[in-house]
Amino acid sequence: MDFETNSFSYRYKRGGRRSKENPSEFLANLDFPESFRELLLNNIKQLKQIATEDINQSKGVKTFDTSNVRSDSPPIQTPTESIGNNVKAKLLEKVTAKLDEQEKLILENWQEMYEAIRKALPIDPAKLIVTK
Repeated sequence: MDFETNSFSYRYKRGGRRSKENPSEFLANLDFPESFRELLLNNIKQLKQIATEDINQSKGVKTFDTSNVRSDSPPIQTPTESIGNNVKAKLLEKVTAKLDEQEKLILENWQEMYEAIRKALPIDPAKLIVTK
């Protein structure tokens, strides 16, 4: 997930330090449409928690000096220690709004998403071997 606002950006990479993703877990959740929906909604909830922690601790946040940006002078990355709480709050608000949009799309379209994935991946979850 990438997000930028003015001269601040936040990036969270899946598979990083806190990832608990398991492809077989995802496929096992294709057994029922409702379990698929809950998996997606839980992922959004987890991303909101991670973003809140990260932004409050300035992890994954980059700051840029955009005061003199021209085609021959790109934005310059600056230390993140100077980020104030009001800036962190605004950045978190925008990241949360983006995740809320994704959550709304899931709630409106989860059945179609489920059917499209089942059609693209005709796997019988009952025969799936789940490893951890």
